[in-house]
Amino acid sequence: MQYENLVYAVNGLQLSNNEQENIIILIYASNAEIAKNYITVYQQQNQLRLQYTFLPLPLSMYFQRHADETLIDQLKIVAQDLSEQHPILIFNPNQYLENEKSKTACLTKNEFPLRQEDEYSPFLFQSIPDSIKPYLWPEDSNSQCYAIINAEVSVWFPQRFELDDIQSACLFKGEEGERRKKTAPYLLHLPENHPFVEELCSESPKGKESEDGLQQWNKSFGFFFRSTATFDELLNHFRKFIYMPTYDGRLLYFRFYDPTVLEDYFNRLMYYPKKLATFWGGGLINAFIMPKGKNVICYTSNIDFSQIESSKKQFDQFEMREMIAQKDQKLLSQLTDEILETTPIISDYYSRDIIHKAVSRCYEICKQNNIIETRSIGILTIYSLACGKMIDILDPERKIPSILESEMTEMEKLYYIQERVNLLEQQGVIQNKFEEPHND
Repeated sequence: MQYENLVYAVNGLQLSNNEQENIIILIYASNAEIAKNYITVYQQQNQLRLQYTFLPLPLSMYFQRHADETLIDQLKIVAQDLSEQHPILIFNPNQYLENEKSKTACLTKNEFPLRQEDEYSPFLFQSIPDSIKPYLWPEDSNSQCYAIINAEVSVWFPQRFELDDIQSACLFKGEEGERRKKTAPYLLHLPENHPFVEELCSESPKGKESEDGLQQWNKSFGFFFRSTATFDELLNHFRKFIYMPTYDGRLLYFRFYDPTVLEDYFNRLMYYPKKLATFWGGGLINAFIMPKGKNVICYTSNIDFSQIESSKKQFDQFEMREMIAQKDQKLLSQLTDEILETTPIISDYYSRDIIHKAVSRCYEICKQNNIIETRSIGILTIYSLACGKMIDILDPERKIPSILESEMTEMEKLYYIQERVNLLEQQGVIQNKFEEPHND
């Protein structure tokens, strides 16, 4: 008895270069067993490593039980390409989401000084600058001004705004909110020209920036935003983002209430309308206004997010890669500065740019050989700069690369590399340019 072919689907993993990616396998077959056979043949023909746990299900049943709702429409479109001649297709959600870029920026970012030099006064609190007022309380808008405040930045929070006539609520609920009371983010509704906004827009006196006074602008206190939504709607919206799922099933704490984090987040997603629509609440929010040094940054939307289908709330793979790369670059820059500070003689031979390139190259070498400590990267960088060659090529007998590639512990690798460098120096194969020449 012949059965009519159907489209089957199953969630799986594709393994490559010690990494795994979530995939959806679509198969055109008459039953689940034949669908499994197609997968086996496909991975053998294409030399792929695929894994899946459950049996393939008919597409309609898969949608009901396992599908990410935001991908259903696209899966229906892709499934139309299946046939007896092409019975299998690998759908990569991460690549699909990464390709959902618009050709133009979805946000407009304006940066401008908070106040001019002649606007500063000798008083404890500065008046709310004219530069920022139109962004907080525009005359031609019925939106309200709100803020997300990070209580962790000041000992005065949250008591300062709880004692005032400001509507506020912790983004954490119940016992967790009480436990984190002094370090949690809070939602505030800010009436026009409220005195508390003067404190937020005031900068610490020169030389006292590190002191915890009542002036908050230079402390990255959080951000302002405008919305026509109710307080409770906004509270429920932002509470959803405290913990952010990742594409690979982890759960991360998302410090979006830190303006430096939020700026990076918006810059990274500038061309991703569906992902921005998710954080902007599908048009729930009209603008974000945040401190940056002595400047103000304002983000407004170029499109109507209420007309955009929101994506799933998560950090996708391309975001995670960019975040990790950005974090790594920051750490490598800090390591470059530490090397210059602890080994100042290096600056007699190399510019900071050359040192940073050496740090970056040693980082790549370490990553390839399961060496993770920042200290190890720094030591190998200094060896490389001292000898004028990168650590993986300075040994003509290539014993150092063998040590790096070995199964030894990180400390053992460093020990034997140091021994090898010392031996090569004694043999005159390499020369440490940071040491005074020896007179025999």
